[in-house]
Amino acid sequence: MKISFCITYYNQEQYVKDSIKSILSLEIPIDFEVLIGDDGSSDGTLKKIEEFKPFFGNRMKIYVMPRDDSIKHDPIIRSSANRLNLLKRASGDFVMFLDGDDYYCCTKFLKQAIEILMTHSHFVAIGFSYKKVFSNR
Repeated sequence: MKISFCITYYNQEQYVKDSIKSILSLEIPIDFEVLIGDDGSSDGTLKKIEEFKPFFGNRMKIYVMPRDDSIKHDPIIRSSANRLNLLKRASGDFVMFLDGDDYYCCTKFLKQAIEILMTHSHFVAIGFSYKKVFSNR
């Protein structure tokens, strides 16, 4: 069994550390991979992501969508395409999506999530509690 963590970024350099470190801190009871989808960031997002490759080795794969800055892009369409690209490449039995400016707070929820999904095969998604954090507060 395997989990695919799919993280999408676009110019979110300041959040990379928190989002990726939150995966490193999880108690992951099965095999996993980390798939990163970058929407053509022009800040230091990709450089920051690369700093974490040694922690994951071949479990981390980075996919960059080309971006033509002379075109006005629809952010909803781009973020959806980014997620779908990662989903197509995911090899896990379970998939977890994380936006680049989000991070996991609870380190132990995966065991419970896997038990629920294994017990209730008709479930397709599970939600857990979350906390909103704003940098200006």
